[in-house]
Formats: sequence, structure tokens, C-alpha cells
Amino acid sequence: MNRYLAGKNIQSMCDVLDLGLEQVLSRAEVAATKEPISGRVFTAAELARVYSSVIAEYKGDDVHIRVAKGFVGNPHGPHEISFLVSQNLGQALNRISHTFSWIEPVAWEVRQTPETLEISIKATHPDFPLSGFVEIADFIYLVETCRFHSGQNLCARRIQITSAVPHQDEIAKELGCIIEVGDYNLLVFDSSAADVPLTPNHPFLGAQIDKEIDFRASQISQSQSFIDAVIDSIKQNVMNDVSAASVAKSLSLSKRTLERRLAEHGTTFRKVLDKVRYELALEYLGYSNYTLAEVGYLTGFTQHNSFLRAFKRWRGETPGEYRKSLSREPRTLPV
Repeated sequence: MNRYLAGKNIQSMCDVLDLGLEQVLSRAEVAATKEPISGRVFTAAELARVYSSVIAEYKGDDVHIRVAKGFVGNPHGPHEISFLVSQNLGQALNRISHTFSWIEPVAWEVRQTPETLEISIKATHPDFPLSGFVEIADFIYLVETCRFHSGQNLCARRIQITSAVPHQDEIAKELGCIIEVGDYNLLVFDSSAADVPLTPNHPFLGAQIDKEIDFRASQISQSQSFIDAVIDSIKQNVMNDVSAASVAKSLSLSKRTLERRLAEHGTTFRKVLDKVRYELALEYLGYSNYTLAEVGYLTGFTQHNSFLRAFKRWRGETPGEYRKSLSREPRTLPV
């Protein structure tokens, strides 16, 4: 899924922060259209620019707090419906984990163990990198919304984000636990939180939403099986001058058919290749065994400077700068 139905979310964000929508979109260099904002779709890159524009227009250092709290109980909020139709918190989180990716290139992963209920957030597109701001805003929203719809003062058991944010101690006090900074994000409740009842709940509306989730999941699954096959072929041949023609041949397709089917799924061979190389580069840069030149070679670049330029385009920083920014020591591959 390469376009996201984020128009209503952006409008709500501007309303909460008292910002002009047209000014935000103009600053983000997103073209105006006659289509109502509620029905507009955005690419990952456009969304990243819009959110950066919102922060720049707002100017305050509490934007993550204002947005998160402004969406709590907001009927136009992106996930309010999941809380309104669910019987308990676990059910609401499960619905959000399926619907979040319709709005942003982000996946919510919900896991339950005998002791904990855990939520983590993962970016699904290189043009939309996560930050501590995004992570803590989602976690504030989630805790406060759980309290709003349950009538209980639920507290987090543990919170970790990938970079420090302004007002971190103040937020920690409100959410009920210390906020740690590490190499991944995580929100943890006690396992019993999954059974906390929510009111009101509307079973009929919940059933309708679940039907839509199932339908979209089947569509994504059909799309993803083809995309996954393309990705697997690229990974197997990334160091061998991989091309659309070579991938098409490995899948018993013509180059033209491959490009047509990718277009039907809203992407291109170049975009998929970029995504694979980007994700491989991030993985290899986490291992201190590899020099930057070796990482470039392993991701399919015959010229080191080409790798440096590509990585700068993907992340806005050099591979060396990214490696230095890792909050943990780079891992060492076993020999």
C-alpha cells in the first residue's frame, strides 16, 4: 500500500494546533486539489513533509503532547472508531493494528504474554522514518484514550522510545512510568489491561469494521504475495547487477508484465529495489565487521560514491553518520 488516506488526520491535527491547512500543505509542497481533504490520499514522502510542516508552523516544543491529547475522544480522530466499537482494550488494539496502515506508513504490532500487553510501532516505508516525537505522541494518545474510554486510570508499565523528546519527565509522570531511550520503541501494560472494558461499545459497527479489515487484508495479501516474490528475487541477486529484466526472468515473466503488475500495486521496480537496498544497508550498518565500502557492495553498488549518494537520499545523512547515531554498540557478526 503506497498511498495513505491521511487527509482527515491532517485536518484534525491542524484543528487541534489551530493551524491553517492550506498554509501547512503549501509549506510541505503538496499540491492543492479540488478534492475534499477528508478523501485525499498521500504518499509516504508527502506525509513526512506535511508532518514536518506542521511542526515548523506550530513552532512550540510540545507539539507531540498537544496532538496526542487533542485526538483523545475526538470523533474525527483516526482511531476513535476502534475504541467506540470494541468491548475491551485488547479488541480495540487489535483493530487499530489492522487499520493504522491505511492512514500512515506505520505498523502497530500488538503482543500479549501471560504478564504483559506490548505495543510497538514500525515504519513501513523508508520515506517515513519514525522518531521519538512520533513514538511518544502515539503512546500518549494510546494511554490517554484507554483512560478516556475505560474510566480507569491505567498506567503504563514500561515505555521506551528511540530518541529523547521535550517534556519527557512531565510525560513520564502523567503516563505512570519512567520513559527510557533505546534502540527500539515499546509501550507495555500489565496483561490484565487487555480485558479492561470500554464504553460505549457497538457490536454491530464492530462487525462491519471487521468485515472491512478482512476484505482489505485479503487485497493486501494478494498484492503482497507478488511484491514479496519480487523482493525475494532482488535479495537473491542484489550483488549481481540486479535489474527489472533479471527479476522478471526469475519469476517467469516478461519485463513488461513485471512493470505492469508493479504499477497495478502502486509502485515501480526502482522503488522496490530502493526499499530492499535501504533495508539491507540499515541491517549491515548495524554490524561493525563491515566497512562502509563493504556495505555498499553487499547492497548492490559497484561504486562507493553511488552508495553514499543513495543513502543520503534515503535518510538525509551519510552511512557513517547513521552508524555513529546508533544508540547501541554495533553488533559483531559471528565468525
